[in-house]
Formats: sequence, C-alpha cells, structure tokens
Amino acid sequence: MFLAQNFALRAASRFLDFGNTFRLLKRPEWMSVPRIDKIFRLDFEIAAAGTEREFPLARRMMDSYARALADEKENSGVGDGTIWNVLSSQNYRRMHETVLSGDPKTVADFFCRVFQSEAVDGFAMGTLYNDSPHRWWQWGAGVVTSIVSLAEACGVLRAECPEQGQIGFALTGDGLKAVLEKLDRHFGFRIESPKVGSTRGISVDGRFISRETCSQIHTAMRILQAFDSHAGRNTPMDIVEIGGGYGGLCYWLLKLCGNRIRRYSIVDLPTTSLIQSYFLGSTLNEDIELYGTRNAGARVALIPHFALNSIPSPVNIMINQDSMPEMPSSEVTRYLDWGARNLDGVFVSVNQEAYSIFNGSPQLFVPEFVASFPSYRRISRNTAWDRRGYVEEVYVNQPGISHPQNNV
Repeated sequence: MFLAQNFALRAASRFLDFGNTFRLLKRPEWMSVPRIDKIFRLDFEIAAAGTEREFPLARRMMDSYARALADEKENSGVGDGTIWNVLSSQNYRRMHETVLSGDPKTVADFFCRVFQSEAVDGFAMGTLYNDSPHRWWQWGAGVVTSIVSLAEACGVLRAECPEQGQIGFALTGDGLKAVLEKLDRHFGFRIESPKVGSTRGISVDGRFISRETCSQIHTAMRILQAFDSHAGRNTPMDIVEIGGGYGGLCYWLLKLCGNRIRRYSIVDLPTTSLIQSYFLGSTLNEDIELYGTRNAGARVALIPHFALNSIPSPVNIMINQDSMPEMPSSEVTRYLDWGARNLDGVFVSVNQEAYSIFNGSPQLFVPEFVASFPSYRRISRNTAWDRRGYVEEVYVNQPGISHPQNNV
C-alpha cells in the first residue's frame, strides 16, 4: 500500500504539477473547498501607455541611472557566475537599454507594464505567470493563502488546523471580504495593493490584492514588533534595507510606522533601483531621493550598492528580505560588516534556507554568515507564517560589543 501511495504522490508531483501546487498553496486540503476556483481567479490590471504626467519621474530615473553607471566601480560586487550576474545580463537587459534610450515616453511606457516584464522575475510574478489549464489558478491561490496567513498571524482569525475542524472556513460565508475588513481594523488602514506597473492579483469585493502585499505587511509588522521590543514604542526609526525588491516593504513600513521613520535607505543594484524609483515615485505622497540628486526633505533614499558608506549612521534598523542567500558571499560579508560597525539596534532577516546549488555551489546560509560577526546577538528565530521554507530571524547589534554565541 505504501508503494502505491508513494507512486501516486510522485506521479502527481511530476505530471499534475502538485509540487508547485504545494509551494504556492501551502494548504493542499483547500482543494476540497467547493467552488475554490472562483476564489483563486486572478484579476489583471490593464496595461496602459505612459502619460505625460509620468515623464518628469522618467527623466529623473534616466538621469540618476546614468550617474550610477558612471560612478559604479569596475568591481561592482555582482560577480561572474552569480545569480546577480544572471539578472544583470538577462532579466535587466531590456530595462537597461530602455532607460538608456534617452526618450522619457519610451521609459514611461516600459514601466507602465514593468510588473508583467522579466525585470521583476524573482520578486514579483513578472513573466513567471502561466495560464495553462493546470497552472492558471496557482498564483491566485498564493494570494489567498497570504491573506489568510496574515490574519492568523495577527490573531484576528483562528489558525486553521488540518487535524480537525472545517477546512477552508475562512473562505466561506463573507470569506476574504470579512478577513480583510478585520485586518483593516487591526492595522488602522485599508489593505489594498497600489495599482501601478500593470501588476497582477485577485479582486476581493472591489479591492485589489497582489501576491506580495500581505507578505510585505507581515514583515513590516514583525520589524515594528522587534524594534519596539528592543528600543521602545516611541523611538524614531532610521532604516537601511539591503535589497529592496520593487519597494513594497518600504511602502508598507511607511504606512504602518508613519512619522516615526526619519530616514529609509534602500541599498540595491542600480537596475533594481529603477523599479523602486518607479514604484515608490508613483505611490508615495512624498519625495524620494534618487542617486545623484539632493533632496533635504526626502525620507526615502535609493542608494546603489557601491555607495553603501554614503548612508548617514548610526542606523537602528537593518533589514534583508529574500535576497542574501542569492548574493555573492563577498557582498553579504560587506553588508554585515557595515552593519556591525554602523547599526545600533536590530537586524531583521527574512530569507529562505534551501540547499540550492547554483553554478556548483550552495546558496548562502544567512545564520552562518551572521555568526562570524560577534557583535550580532540573535534573539529570535521562527518559521514564516506565509511562505514554506522561509525563516524570520531578529538580531541585536551593538557596535564594539562582542557576544560569545548566538544561542536562541
């Protein structure tokens, strides 16, 4: 009997794509919920051409990118044969050439559709969406899972137990509409994804939710909890995010923490900073400082990775989400060393720890690298509510103070 079960599971994983199903759905028992296909259906933002009101931002992005390329040192830190190198040479090529075209309309047109391009593959859906009959629903399932997981993590919804009770009870009755209303009350603002760049998501009673939204809000909540526990609820926040994706975590942290945030610096590749420039420049009701510009009133600054030392210090929050394992080891060491000297507060890491081989070497194991810096002391380590295989860690760092070991 075991052999038959084993064969059925292996066959399902290979031919019916169950492996990908479990990765995105996380709750395979939901497949038994009636009319689940209606809940998982994706809603697409209509791709529009760039408008003249976006041309000023496009020009700023073009000028800043040209300056970053001119200032970038020969040894950029990307490294031959690394995932960063692959992204730079493949996924970012079309965006790079578009921004260097010198035409703000061409740039605006590209970024109006950036979330359906290869430039965001890896931190958003991009070109990874597959509308084949056995896969069209999977990304929508991931969005639904993230909404329910956030509500469970906040304690506004029972944590569903597959051992007993109703399966998918959060999806019945008023379902996701009621769950989102509870989350609105919990956080004090309406949870809805900004509709920029032709992103994809699901529509819940007139509100649009992308796959990353609730994950980013959860990370923002955990950062705030960790910092408040360490420094107190009224302490101003000076944040450095190492690798900022498209800027979503920054967007939600600003919404969650408001004026407590004095400065928020995102350190990233110049190409990735382009996407952050567009997303944050289109969604925030405040100025952002792009590289090569001066804006004394801006709280949010986008810093190319080679200009790390230009960030005012000390800072009291350093963040890395979903990127250090894929970085060259020299870059991870450089960032952690900078933090050991300039961070007087908490370092929050939310990363996968898969034993994944790339070009003959396994991806980095973040705790192992952090442990080589004695000023970091780990105070918590938990698996993520939302994503299988992801781990949330919080470290306290005090420059010049050594801790014998990380024992939590």
